[in-house]
Amino acid sequence: MNVLDDIRKTTVKLLIHESFYGHFFTHIQRSISEEVKRVSVSVTENHNIILLINPKYWQSLQTCEQKMGCLKHQILHLIFKHVYRVSFFGNKEIFHIAADLVVNQYLLQSQLTQDAICLENFTVLNLLPHQTVDYYYTKLAAQYDTPEIQNIIQDDADEPGNTACEKPPDEHQDWEKINNQEGAVKQLIQATIEMYIDNSAKRINTQEFGLLPAELQTLLTAVAERFQTKVNWKRMLKLFAESSRKTFIKNTLKRPSKRYGTVPGIKIRSKQKLLIALDTSGSIDENQLKFFFDEVYHIWKQSAEIMIVECDTIIQKEYIYKGQTPQMISGGGGTCFDAPIHYANTHYRPDSLIYFTDGFGPKPLYKSRCPILWMITSNGIVQEKWDFLDGRKIKMPASKA
Repeated sequence: MNVLDDIRKTTVKLLIHESFYGHFFTHIQRSISEEVKRVSVSVTENHNIILLINPKYWQSLQTCEQKMGCLKHQILHLIFKHVYRVSFFGNKEIFHIAADLVVNQYLLQSQLTQDAICLENFTVLNLLPHQTVDYYYTKLAAQYDTPEIQNIIQDDADEPGNTACEKPPDEHQDWEKINNQEGAVKQLIQATIEMYIDNSAKRINTQEFGLLPAELQTLLTAVAERFQTKVNWKRMLKLFAESSRKTFIKNTLKRPSKRYGTVPGIKIRSKQKLLIALDTSGSIDENQLKFFFDEVYHIWKQSAEIMIVECDTIIQKEYIYKGQTPQMISGGGGTCFDAPIHYANTHYRPDSLIYFTDGFGPKPLYKSRCPILWMITSNGIVQEKWDFLDGRKIKMPASKA
């Protein structure tokens, strides 16, 4: 059995025994990479979260429980926002140890490897269980340079096969790629992770929810409350659109350069090239189409260049959007998602693709080369069945008649 097949098998085990983590991991891309020493959460060119797994490390895990623990460890770092909080802490080494102290408490003893960082390693500090990364960071930082703590870290590092206290630990080595993303991209990643959390929590029953640790229940409840707000989906759409915006420098004769006093000066301008696919199949009614165009208009107001493609099984019409809804819409047939994706990959080459649809259709044969966002109608495909659509998905509210 190859590594990816074994990871899929482990995911099934998680779905059976710890379903919340299993459902969450189904949202995460995974790839085999020898560029990482163990496993590492990173981000793709399309701004999607991906887990990179070194095949030799994965095969070194001795039991299925340790493999489940490996995946849970990474999931918990995402849930507790550790991957994009590292930049807020001055000493990165202390932060990475504190982050592992948090997540490893949620793993069963059988899921921990011999070199896992645990509270038991730091008994001298009398650390309280189930605290935040801020708490453990403060406690560690206060005595980090003392011989007692340095001896603990050095002893752990000297254990055969232990790399947990390297700077940073192997499984944290790509977190900087996430933190170095531009503001809108980073916010989109954060919002997407929260959407994964909310989706996963909704897929488990009350009994399974009750078996989760109290601290995790509190976090999931807070995320769910945020997702009950009506504006959340609009924020996700806005962040996605802004994340593909690019900047360029433009000369201007209207004002001298403030730095050099010369003419021309320069202005910073932003540009954005979007392809928006509108599902015009027979299952989309007039109210939904009007709702689509209302959202397209708000995106266009942000100074984006927008190409519209109206499509059912094929592209029926294509045109540059100028802020007005067309009198006639073409379509009315079945649904196939391939044509707009193929058009984006080979012809228009946008910064990103936004697809307004009900989601009812076969799995696309093409994979989008640019970031893609699926805006799913309120009566469209349910969240439990939309994983066949690559990219981000947002469920929209009911359109008003």
